[in-house]
Amino acid sequence: MNILTASRGGKEVSFDNFRTPFYDEIKDTEQLSYTFNRYPIVPFMGTNEDSADSVLSMLYRLGEVTPIFQGIVSSMKMFISGAGLDVVKQEGKQIFNRANIEITDAERSDLDVKLSEVLVGEDLETIINKATVSALVDGNIGVLVRISKLGKVELKHIDTRNFRYHKDTIDTTEKAVLIAPTFVYDFMINTAPYLVPCYPNFNDNEGVFETFIHVKNEQTGRKIYGLSSAASSLLQQYLINQIMVYLSAETDNRFTGQILFDVPVLLGEDSSIPEEGQALLKSLRKVFKAKGNGESVVVHFRNEDAPELKTTEFKSNTNEKFYQTVREIVTEEIITAFGWDKRLIGISRENGLGGNDLETIFAISSQKVITTQKMIEKALNTVLFAMSDNNLTFVDGYKFKLKNLYKSMILDNEFGLKNL
Repeated sequence: MNILTASRGGKEVSFDNFRTPFYDEIKDTEQLSYTFNRYPIVPFMGTNEDSADSVLSMLYRLGEVTPIFQGIVSSMKMFISGAGLDVVKQEGKQIFNRANIEITDAERSDLDVKLSEVLVGEDLETIINKATVSALVDGNIGVLVRISKLGKVELKHIDTRNFRYHKDTIDTTEKAVLIAPTFVYDFMINTAPYLVPCYPNFNDNEGVFETFIHVKNEQTGRKIYGLSSAASSLLQQYLINQIMVYLSAETDNRFTGQILFDVPVLLGEDSSIPEEGQALLKSLRKVFKAKGNGESVVVHFRNEDAPELKTTEFKSNTNEKFYQTVREIVTEEIITAFGWDKRLIGISRENGLGGNDLETIFAISSQKVITTQKMIEKALNTVLFAMSDNNLTFVDGYKFKLKNLYKSMILDNEFGLKNL
């Protein structure tokens, strides 16, 4: 990036129209906009005429490089699936009288053997781990199910970045998704995405029955795709990373512009910079050249309405208290977006973490992840329904259930307490 820039036109420099670059970061590229303008594909956000699909990529990009975000996700994963997966049997079909019945160890072992014989592709642990991340980051879970005539069931988690709904099907009972590594226009004009019907519909692909399972975190106003609570902290994640980028660049090579020269010149009819202006630029480059590729001045050329040359100095804000305070505020807002307890990610409070306080935090946090657990369970149990629809009836009546970490730890006598 070249900070030494020459701008032209106008009578003076104004900062009134400066705005955050964040919105430019999440704006769809031309290649992506073309896709939604020309193909019946529903973008993750926005409309086909004014898409904002890049929001999804930004959620992942920032999540991957924001330590507090990664810390929260890792901590929540432990509560969501750390206690393991169990199977129960459901009795009753009524709304209020249904009950989950514990099964015997022998029955559990028998089901385990049968599932192991037919399940291929990604195992359940992999599906759960990937589904947990996608549910926490973007609020969606996608699983592709392929069942052969021989009774083999192939499962594959589909990242939300790799599937989009077919627009012509969203208001029908035969919804379908398009699966592709990318949805940019250059790819789309050369390679057709893979079309798969959503459960309970199947596609017969040369004897292999395929269906797509989509489970979403319901949000008001979002009809097609879900959205995670973490998405509300997107701007805060961006800000905390921009602060670190700025400090890193400033510390390394004084990357940021230090001086603004407002230079009066006689601009050409097309607002072109005259020869003396070009010569000035060359001279300034020699004098103010910074280490590396960065340069330390900004130059603005204006018409000769006033003869004097104006200079403005920009001093770097490296005040430690300022950045520390901003980081603390932003970090707190990211944690709030998740609704998580900061002590579970190593941020201490005055009253510490231990004893009864630790037990209370574990109990509350185990409750907070139930919504995400139910999303994952719904995806896995829909797999069982799909299997049953294809004559694998040994799964009838069974339900997957993610264990509650707090209850499991108490049952294991982790705290030396009685069972719930």
